[in-house]
Amino acid sequence: MRLFSLAVEEELERSEPNVPELLQKTCVRVALVKDVSANALKTPCWFMIVNLVALDVLRTKLNFLLNLSTIFTQSR
Repeated sequence: MRLFSLAVEEELERSEPNVPELLQKTCVRVALVKDVSANALKTPCWFMIVNLVALDVLRTKLNFLLNLSTIFTQSR
């Protein structure tokens, strides 16, 4: 969780944060086979773990960022 928080802080410091990349960091793909395929859908048996706490942190930080941007655009 510490690494995720650091990645979120680094991404939010940029002028245009890469939201899809942050969302991908909240999920972990686990394949139950040895052969690793580039395409996840071609792997015969896999599941995805979604970190709900990380999603909530991201939602809170992004809402804060979106609220700030709407305040700045309305004040112009």
